[in-house]
Amino acid sequence: YSMGAIPAGLSQLTRGAFAGDYVAGIIGSAVLQHFNVVFDYAGNRLILYENTFDAGRLDFDMSGTFLVSVVENRSVYRVVDVIGGSPADEAGLMIGDIIREIDGTPASQVSLEDARRLFRKDAGTSYSIRYERNGDLKTTTLVLRKVI
Repeated sequence: YSMGAIPAGLSQLTRGAFAGDYVAGIIGSAVLQHFNVVFDYAGNRLILYENTFDAGRLDFDMSGTFLVSVVENRSVYRVVDVIGGSPADEAGLMIGDIIREIDGTPASQVSLEDARRLFRKDAGTSYSIRYERNGDLKTTTLVLRKVI
């Protein structure tokens, strides 16, 4: 297969799962969703079977954040990366912030995958984000746009 303009995350973290020498970056589900994927652990292979694929349409996060569930409390999300100059950066979000609400809906009522889907909506879509930083609750507005 040949693909162009693939969004990829290249980690500069020094701790955690994305900090090891064995991780160069992640391409994520935006690419893999276009294939039937088989993880052949015994053969140490990833097999991609052709699926409906539109090379011109790779859905990608338009917020500039990478969110994960907080291990101690799965009802909130932690910001583990913010792309410089992205909507999240412009909204003041920072690595380590804890997302508590999206548009008034508690994070506990929105799955992590659904939250990520919200950030792949059309450019211009805006969300009120309530987050915690160093114990202080803050609110900001995040307006989506193409990051890449």
